[in-house]
Amino acid sequence: MSDFLPREIFFEILLRLPHKALLQCTTVCKSWNSMITSPNFITTHLNRTTLSYITNNNTPADLLLLRQYFESGNKERYSLRRDNETLRRYARLEFPFESQNPFFRIVGSCNGLLCLSDDFGFYTYTIILYNPSIRKSVTLPGPRVTFKTHGPYKFALGFGFDAKHNDHKVVRIANIQGPVGLEYIVPPIVQLYSVASGSWREIDSSAAPYEIIDRYWSQAFVNGAIHWLASDRQYDNLILSFDMGTEVFGTMKLPPCLVRSFVMDMSIKAFGESLLVVEYDGALFFRESCSIWVMKEYGVAESWSKRCTVSLRGGLGTAVALRKKGEILMSTDDGELVSYHPETQQTKDLGIHGTKDSFYVDNYMETLVLLNNSARDEESKNAD
Repeated sequence: MSDFLPREIFFEILLRLPHKALLQCTTVCKSWNSMITSPNFITTHLNRTTLSYITNNNTPADLLLLRQYFESGNKERYSLRRDNETLRRYARLEFPFESQNPFFRIVGSCNGLLCLSDDFGFYTYTIILYNPSIRKSVTLPGPRVTFKTHGPYKFALGFGFDAKHNDHKVVRIANIQGPVGLEYIVPPIVQLYSVASGSWREIDSSAAPYEIIDRYWSQAFVNGAIHWLASDRQYDNLILSFDMGTEVFGTMKLPPCLVRSFVMDMSIKAFGESLLVVEYDGALFFRESCSIWVMKEYGVAESWSKRCTVSLRGGLGTAVALRKKGEILMSTDDGELVSYHPETQQTKDLGIHGTKDSFYVDNYMETLVLLNNSARDEESKNAD
């Protein structure tokens, strides 16, 4: 077929195929494989897929990625779900990796890639980028800062996309413990991993003199930047951002009532192109409620608005994700994932089970990112 059509037209025809059909086409002949796995095709496919996954009112599309973990089988399960009333399963996803902990921590997801870190409990230096749609992965080389090289330290990870240079990147911020007490040396050591280069490099961190969250805390990739919750030297809470294109740190203000809140009782998430902060009220193991705040206009502190407050006294545990129609996916103390409606204050059982701290839900789109990598690296192969 391609022998009778101009290359440009055949290129357009292929772009309209579902990603599963495209994967099948790579096995037809060398010329098809060469076109589909070319950087130009993968980037064009990503750009078109991104446009198709954003609705007119700039809210996420209806495909969600779900991770759940079962203690009985010591197994992580991943699936794609429709963001409909029942969270109907769209597809099962293969997950060929085995954690040295109960399960991997998902640092974040972007453009069909998951950033996985095996540090949820016992710490390892394993960080994996995985595209479950095409079953391709990259295991990152070990970082420069370790306990062996620098002594006690804490770190934060961030993952996102540099649209300016068409590159996916991982940021690692390491705060080295000082010689006295629990003070950390300022500034931290910041390393940046680039998929394009396949290596880490150290970058300037002089603009990040804040005490960053540790590895268990959340991140949100919004508007081309990674965002973390952090504290300044006066222990006032704020948002630390890192622009993936310029590689420059910045800060944003939280709602005034959250500036002095216990930062371990908060998490930050992305909702479309908006930042969302969840604050839990009450003791760590006896939380009474959670409040959800949304920054309606990116970067404008005055645009923070409290969306709702949810009572946790009925067995609800953690706010996992905000759905496109306003419902909240929440874990329960019994290890169920339920949908909570803020206006009616009613919960809907979705028939999804796991352990309450293992649920992860985020918007997802099927892409070809990593398809042009030569092969899954050896470390990933050994995990099968």
